[in-house]
Amino acid sequence: MPGASTSSAPERRGRGAFSLVEVAVALGVVSFAVIALLGLLSAGMKAGKSSQQDTVLALAARYVLSDLKRQPFGAPSITSYSFDYAGVPTAPAAVALSSAPTFYTCAVQLLPQPLSYAAWDGTGNTGVVGVQLTFTWPGQTATSGPHAEVFHTTLAGY
Repeated sequence: MPGASTSSAPERRGRGAFSLVEVAVALGVVSFAVIALLGLLSAGMKAGKSSQQDTVLALAARYVLSDLKRQPFGAPSITSYSFDYAGVPTAPAAVALSSAPTFYTCAVQLLPQPLSYAAWDGTGNTGVVGVQLTFTWPGQTATSGPHAEVFHTTLAGY
C-alpha cells in the first residue's frame, strides 16, 4: 500500500511520565500544606494544655472553698494546700487524698470585707469575708519561671 507506514512500533500519543518541574511543584504544594497543618497541631496542643490547667485549677479551687467552709468562719486553720497534676489534694495531711508528688500549690488569704457589704447592717459586720486563692505551679522550662493564677471570691457566714 502506498504511503502506509511499515514500522511496527506503536505511536506515542500521550506522555507516560511527569516532568521534573511538575514533581517539584507538587512537592512544594504538599510541603506547604504539611507545614500549615503542623502549625495548627501546635496551636491545638497549647490550647488543650491550657484548657486542662484551667479545669484542674477550677476543681482545686472548689475543693479549697469547700474545705474553708468546714473550718471556723473568718479564721481558717489551714491556709496552704497542695495538689497533684490531676488536681487531687496531696497536703495538708489531714485532707490528702493522693500520695503523688505535688504539682500545684494554693495559698489562702482572707481579705478585708468588700465595702459594698459593709453598709448592709450599718455596723460593718456583714458575715461576709473576701478570699483570695493564689495557685502556683512550675514552668515548663527553667527560664519561664513558675506560673500563677489568682481567684477572688467571697464567703458568707455559715
